[in-house]
Amino acid sequence: MPEIGVVLPVFNGEAFLQEALDSIAAQTLQPDDVVAVDDGSTDGSATLLRQFGARVVRADRVGQARARDLGIRTVTGEVIACLDQDDRWRPEKLARQLAVLDAEPDIAFIGALCATFLDAGARRPAWWKPAWDSGASDPSLAPSATVYRREAFERAGGFADTGVQISEDVAWTALAQDLGLRSAIVDEVLVERRIHGSNTSGDQELRVREHLAIARATIARKKARND
Repeated sequence: MPEIGVVLPVFNGEAFLQEALDSIAAQTLQPDDVVAVDDGSTDGSATLLRQFGARVVRADRVGQARARDLGIRTVTGEVIACLDQDDRWRPEKLARQLAVLDAEPDIAFIGALCATFLDAGARRPAWWKPAWDSGASDPSLAPSATVYRREAFERAGGFADTGVQISEDVAWTALAQDLGLRSAIVDEVLVERRIHGSNTSGDQELRVREHLAIARATIARKKARND
């Protein structure tokens, strides 16, 4: 089994961070290294990270994508799992995904089904799916849901290299797949995504613009290959 590194970008995550850390500690397959990138937090995040025992790298408001990339460069391990500070993993998450990667060496990154839940007191955003209220899940290749082989980043670059603000994971995944990197989804809910008032991905208008730009870039790459 390859060594597993976990990357946790953090910025003022005190309200939810302990749940994310607890979900790492509860993994049936424990990671070999956990690196948290504290992007200039001014709340109690640093204390929680210190109590957990993660290796902490300091950054100065570089943003989530660059913080995640810094963690990827710093963490040890041939396989890298990312977890956002407001999400949490089910206990079998790493074990299930690593078993697939171990059995299928041509898979470069693997996601899972994701359950989305509304934080207590938060309002439903306009893009909220009513099915989520009854526990429906979605296949996801978002960072919190995905485990990556390190060589995937060596070929496709980092998340910040995509040049988009809040949809960097979508842009990265599209580029990686265009480069021929194979992905897969574990057909089991392994991650829980929290929706709350300050989610960085909550700007729907910007999200739509970025997704259109990503689609255009994908079409342009395919056209260039066929010319």
